[in-house]
Amino acid sequence: MPEYPTANEQRRQIEERAAALYAGEIPIPESVVDDILRTGGNRAGSQLRIIYNFMSEQAPEEYTEFVKREYRKGGKGFQIDGSEYSVWFDETGMQIVVGHTVTDQILDKAFLSWEDVSGRIHQLLDQGEYAPQSVLDAARNNAVKEHAQALAYMKGDMAEGVAEIVFDEEDLPHLHSIYPEITDYLEEKLEDPQWLSELNERLDALAEAYEENHSIMRFHHYNPIN
Repeated sequence: MPEYPTANEQRRQIEERAAALYAGEIPIPESVVDDILRTGGNRAGSQLRIIYNFMSEQAPEEYTEFVKREYRKGGKGFQIDGSEYSVWFDETGMQIVVGHTVTDQILDKAFLSWEDVSGRIHQLLDQGEYAPQSVLDAARNNAVKEHAQALAYMKGDMAEGVAEIVFDEEDLPHLHSIYPEITDYLEEKLEDPQWLSELNERLDALAEAYEENHSIMRFHHYNPIN
């Protein structure tokens, strides 16, 4: 039987390809690309979500898929060391150009696949060059806050009687409260490993039920599959 590369070996291969890309194959300075990658996507908290996601051990393709979802589709503008740069990202990857728009026919243009982006972010994190320690420390707290908020919204979107199945009986009075009391309570509970483990089991069951019957959610933005 052939031996398949481990997740760490695959990650090293991706990082080596990213390093080769930086070694002269792109016309944009490495420092500029790194500065752009450090900012994350367009949504608030993007950098913190990227940091938190890379804290857990995953397969390389999972990191890549997360980064692609986090950036989504959009553009950004930067002024770095006196030069203007435009960035565009979509399902294919990221374009970086010198100037005001990525549509100009110019030579100073770089394209990075999401695999390239993910590999370089991993390198920067491993080297301690992606963000200062204070930002790294804030990533977990941000994740807890965002998860608590998503849970609160999901609970509000559930059809009548569903929340009573998903959450413990002792949780329900707190979840019928007002903001920010609801999210404050959930943030505290998310720090309890036993509570979190049991909730995840019920959310998995909810996701299976939702696939069969979408009517268990009144609204679908915060459905249990997303």
